[in-house]
Amino acid sequence: ALLPASLPVVPGWELHGGNMPSRGVSGDFYKILLRGDGKTCALFVADVSGKGVAASLLTASLEALSALPLEGSEPPDRICEQVGALLYRRTPPEKYATAFLGTLDPETGRLSWTNAGHNPALLLRASGPPEWLKASGVPLGLLPGARYARKETVMEPGDALLVYTDG
Repeated sequence: ALLPASLPVVPGWELHGGNMPSRGVSGDFYKILLRGDGKTCALFVADVSGKGVAASLLTASLEALSALPLEGSEPPDRICEQVGALLYRRTPPEKYATAFLGTLDPETGRLSWTNAGHNPALLLRASGPPEWLKASGVPLGLLPGARYARKETVMEPGDALLVYTDG
């Protein structure tokens, strides 16, 4: 029930998402939403440590901790810092989540992103070589006071961004 039943309509963009848990439930999570400014779109993919029911409970906590920051106006690096600090204070050391968080301006194609120890996202360019959007910080909740780098790129018509988990 934590996964979206539908994705927002973003004019000029196609959005797709899916999940196939290896067990009845999993710790993989994604969310795509229009932010409170009504102009930008947040793209969040996470994979919590562990499998099964324990992982899904941590996923529920991560979803709750990230809900308000994702809707706000903070950039991806600040959201990862906030959510990571909250997750660290609420979970044992062996519990953490890797995550990719991007904010997209649909009008310009500008993608600001932070990769918190997650698998590198793959940006397939319609014209030009593909780009790997590699980790720019540690997993969420792993270390107290963790800092994250924000990176930016521009997506052009025909480009595709693939964000995935290892599950």
